[in-house]
Amino acid sequence: MTEAMPRYPVFERVPKKNESGVIILIIIMVVMAIVIAIIVYVIFRPGTGTVVNRCEPGLCVITLATGVKTCPSDNTTQLAYNTVFQDCTSANYCQSARAPCAALAGGILNCDGACGVGNNQCNCQAAPT
Repeated sequence: MTEAMPRYPVFERVPKKNESGVIILIIIMVVMAIVIAIIVYVIFRPGTGTVVNRCEPGLCVITLATGVKTCPSDNTTQLAYNTVFQDCTSANYCQSARAPCAALAGGILNCDGACGVGNNQCNCQAAPT
């Protein structure tokens, strides 16, 4: 007698899942996250308020919060200033667009910017709103 041969189950071909699309999606998301992180860092990095510039020779530095001027000792010196908190102007005139009014004696503001005779290095203030 012959024995029956054992039957092997029929193997179906199961197609492999295409996971390359998922991997590509993950790579794109990681790259986008890195780009966004770089943009945020550039915009909000520490020290953004410390942009330093130089005034023209002989011009004074004005502190915008107080209006006080710091002038060089001669007309050839260039003073450094922080562009966020300070600006440049001449000793006897308020030329800054952010603080165009000269503070005169008696609390009078001259928004034409002239300090007046004998009032060199007057304080400069923002125009009243």
